[in-house]
Amino acid sequence: MKLSYKIDNVKQNNLLNIAFDVSKDDLHLYTQTGSGTIECVSECFANNLKAIKDKLISYESFAQQKGFSGTHIICEPTGGYEEKLLLLARQLGLHTSYVSGEAVHKYKIIEDNSASKSDIRDPRVIFFVAQYGKLLKHRILPDEYEMLRHFNRMHEYETRQLVSCKNMLHRELRRLFCDLSFNNAFLFGSSGRALLKKYHGNPYKIVRAGKTRFNQTMKKNVRGIRDETIEQLYSDASCSSKLYQGMEVIEILDWRVAGLYKMFEGHEQARKEIKQRMSDIYQRLLDNDEAVPKPVKGFVSQVNLARIIGETGPLGDFDHQRKLKRFGGLNLRERSSGQYKGKNKVAKKGRIRLRLILGQSIFHLIKRDRILGEYYHGFKERGMPGTKAMSVVARKLIEILFALSRPGTIFDESRLFVCESCYKSAA
Repeated sequence: MKLSYKIDNVKQNNLLNIAFDVSKDDLHLYTQTGSGTIECVSECFANNLKAIKDKLISYESFAQQKGFSGTHIICEPTGGYEEKLLLLARQLGLHTSYVSGEAVHKYKIIEDNSASKSDIRDPRVIFFVAQYGKLLKHRILPDEYEMLRHFNRMHEYETRQLVSCKNMLHRELRRLFCDLSFNNAFLFGSSGRALLKKYHGNPYKIVRAGKTRFNQTMKKNVRGIRDETIEQLYSDASCSSKLYQGMEVIEILDWRVAGLYKMFEGHEQARKEIKQRMSDIYQRLLDNDEAVPKPVKGFVSQVNLARIIGETGPLGDFDHQRKLKRFGGLNLRERSSGQYKGKNKVAKKGRIRLRLILGQSIFHLIKRDRILGEYYHGFKERGMPGTKAMSVVARKLIEILFALSRPGTIFDESRLFVCESCYKSAA
């Protein structure tokens, strides 16, 4: 017989659990007190600061009258609509926690054997999930980490807009400059940018300017451009200009390409400024906190560290690297039942943006001549799919960064794949 014990922290702290279902406009709450004859309380009110503050104060008094030592506010993450509730509750000195939306969805079937969704019923389900102690910590990050997290969101938006602008530029330019023989990457190099900026990629403008003037303009705006490149561009423009599309149509396409390139430059500059501000904030963290991992040349840059730390928050909040992996959804999920043995896969239940940034951070590390290249290609050569091998490398990167966050730890490439006991015996 195997015995185990656990402690119900919520009951031990004698807190009154109040569960909320949060929407954009309204808050539905449920709580209950007593034993034997249970007193159930539910109501709905507006999701604005004044109404929330009045209700939280009244329920704090209610909890004291019922003999509780405090109030515990619990809700699901709802994409930001719950922030007013939780932040105001913390300012009033109340306890706050999240519950997993997946746990609520599955417990709902146990509660009423129904797959339907109702704002009135949901708070009751959230309440009982919390009673079982299935809570997620609600963290209020220090200001620097909160700023980095917001900048991460903005960086991701600007990156998406950049990709969108590039795609639209390619499409419109093919209509205008139909015989351009250079690949898409050429457009965003120095020569392609000069072509878009000075001529809007319009072959009719290039031909009207003439070969000599076009040559002078490109050499003036692109240092070191090759004569062969200019010759090929002018030849392509001459071929493309033979297709008659009507001057008004050409003007529209010219205007569109010019506007898209201006948008592209705006998003590119915005992303550059975001990266610089993130780097500055991270430098402040480095100056004030020795538990922040330092950038390592050729391994992880200061900007990438700023993006990662913005999603994780202070690494000192995690007791072990396993908790950090679970926070990012990089923990392994086992699938086995009886004789069936499924594959272990990454859970993907944590912060999506953290996994995205980790994936982007390892691209330059998995080339064969880089620090994690041999590690990555070793899995590939043993038959592991590339995406799965990248997940393994991302997990390894998290382990390294967690170790570097410990005071006094210095990056040593020779120890990356050697266990501590082997390293000590070799010494």
